[in-house]
Amino acid sequence: GASLSWLWYELTRHQEVVERIIEEVQSTCGIGESADYSFDAMNKLKYTHCVAMESLRLHPPVPNDSRRAISEDVLPDGTYVPVGGE
Repeated sequence: GASLSWLWYELTRHQEVVERIIEEVQSTCGIGESADYSFDAMNKLKYTHCVAMESLRLHPPVPNDSRRAISEDVLPDGTYVPVGGE
């Protein structure tokens, strides 16, 4: 829900993006009664997909990851991770 809210917010700030999405949907799916909104047609909406991914990049659903080491460890590249380290 929050991700869609952020997407709508960003779209209200960028009308040119909304217009380009509309153009892409109309040219890919068609207009009116003959429009094809099938799964295959939706997969062709590359620009629309990129807009959704950019919104998730700007406003991630999990803004930070709070993992902490419960014991000492050494990563494959040799980095030492102390207890409580991130």
